Parts: sequence; C-alpha cells; structure tokens
Amino acid sequence: KPSKLPSNVAVTHSFKDSFTWIAPIDLAEDFGGISVRAKQRQRAWLERQSYLALDSGSNTGRMILNWSKRSGLKLRATMELDSFDQIISFGVMGMGIACVPQRALSNHSRRGKLKKLKFGHRFERSIVVLIRKQRRTPDYIARFVENVLF
Repeated sequence: KPSKLPSNVAVTHSFKDSFTWIAPIDLAEDFGGISVRAKQRQRAWLERQSYLALDSGSNTGRMILNWSKRSGLKLRATMELDSFDQIISFGVMGMGIACVPQRALSNHSRRGKLKKLKFGHRFERSIVVLIRKQRRTPDYIARFVENVLF
C-alpha cells in the first residue's frame, strides 16, 4: 500500500502474497533436508545456483533483492526477467532456481518438472486494490475485483 493515498482513492482489498523457492526437479535432488547442518548446506546450495530474478527495476524485484540481502543470501542473478510466468517457464526448462509467488504456479503445467523447495526464509508482499472513490463503484470494476483478483 502506498504510504500516502490521495483523498480520492480508497483501498478495497488487501492480501498477503506468499512466495516459494522453485528449482528444476533434477537440481532439487541436491537441496537437502531440514537439520541445522542441512540449512547451512541449503543456503550454500541456493547461492551456487543460476538465479532467475524478477527485473530489479520493478518494485517487487527490488523488494526481493532487499529481502535476500537482509536474509544473508548472496544470490547472483544470471537472468532478470519481466514476469513470473517467464521465470517459471525458464525454470521448467531447467535454467535455474527462482523465488516466485505460490499462486503463480497454478497457471503452469509443471508436473514432474519443478519442485518447491522448503527453505526457512520466506518472502511475502502485500497486494492492495486501489479504486477511485465514487458514489457507486461501477459493476464492471466490482466484478473484476471479485472474480478476477480474488
């Protein structure tokens, strides 16, 4: 949500968007278990992989980059892409690991091609829907928000 909203704009919906790590199935086999020692190996493993990043010029791209730095992850982006759909498609082709919204995975036929990685550090962002304040919200906007976004 923007820190300051114009007086003619209102928030109608808000939700947390959780992200997950994904990797091509053949790479994911080396990711490891859940012990403390495994967590250290997992971090080192993540840092060695080709990382498919969201464009660092985008708000979410910058947020993920800052979050990974605060988490102590030293990721090296081998490619910056414009959309999560592109990132997931490149992951399916075996080109690297990525941190993507969990909800974005439902759009992809990835059975047997990608694996979600369980790693303790989880990125989340807030998504808000802003609309211009009006006496009555037009039906097409109300239907879009209810049926498409949520």
